[in-house]
Amino acid sequence: MKRRFAPLLLIAPLALLAACGGGTPALTLNANWYSDPTHNIITGTLEELTYTVAQKEPSKAQALRFVYNPGTYTTRLEDCPLNAYGVDAVGYHYHTELAITGTYFYNGVGTSFSDSVVSDVWFLDVHSALRPVRSEKRVQATVANIYADASTNKLVDRYRYDIIANYNSTKDKNPTKTEVTFTDHASGGDKTEEYSLSLSGSSTFFDNEQILFALRAVDVSKAFAFRTVNPIQRAKMDVSSASEAQTVQLTPRFTVGGVAQTGDIPARKISIGYTGTRGGRQQTLWYAAALDNVPYRAVLLRMEVELPEELGVLSYDLSEAKFAK
Repeated sequence: MKRRFAPLLLIAPLALLAACGGGTPALTLNANWYSDPTHNIITGTLEELTYTVAQKEPSKAQALRFVYNPGTYTTRLEDCPLNAYGVDAVGYHYHTELAITGTYFYNGVGTSFSDSVVSDVWFLDVHSALRPVRSEKRVQATVANIYADASTNKLVDRYRYDIIANYNSTKDKNPTKTEVTFTDHASGGDKTEEYSLSLSGSSTFFDNEQILFALRAVDVSKAFAFRTVNPIQRAKMDVSSASEAQTVQLTPRFTVGGVAQTGDIPARKISIGYTGTRGGRQQTLWYAAALDNVPYRAVLLRMEVELPEELGVLSYDLSEAKFAK
């Protein structure tokens, strides 16, 4: 089964990179998505965010050209009951959806496409290190075929697949094992593969689908690292920031509770990626600074995802926010 998938459509955008693993210290985590990060009662949590997605086309002309229409990326965080590692608890359910359409052109002839990604992940609170319990992802992606040429009719690859990951552990411990089910729907009939990975180490562990959210709990102004599982490459991997964050000012172009925001926002610009000799591309993210005078809950303000095959960049910019209490 092919293993080349579009990083722009995996959203937790590290899922395509490769690296070697290693040990890293556990992170200190704070619930910065609340007005009071020391908030201990998560019952009643509800946060909804909406991002506009737009393409920056490449400057270099190419025979195969992808043009994306404006799209949307939405996230929803809410509390939920969980049976986590055999113990009943209250945790979080984090749901995300990307919807985007476009047209690819070859020699002036265009063909439209529609792509989407839906993900769900369930995990515990910061007092339990945001330990993941389960995640699901459903992907429909259109990707440039890097092997196509003038004599090739197949200019793009179309992927439809699901990934389900379940985590096993004991109470108050990091996940010790993950069991993954991968189902390919685009190969002339569903094909399902199952595999498991043993997990070890005391460093902080995040599921791939919760990374963008979980970084809100981290002091990203300093260098940091954590572990995750790459479900496509079937490997445990370390993820780290490339260096200490840059402090920048961003002009808000979003509303909070329907009210347009004004004044520049102090933000942390960071680059993260898998560590190791084959770490792949870095991912660039802008988070609101987690400071007492910045009321934006360390939210992800902007993300830029480099498209494969030098087809440009997709930028995600926060447009609407409804924060938790």
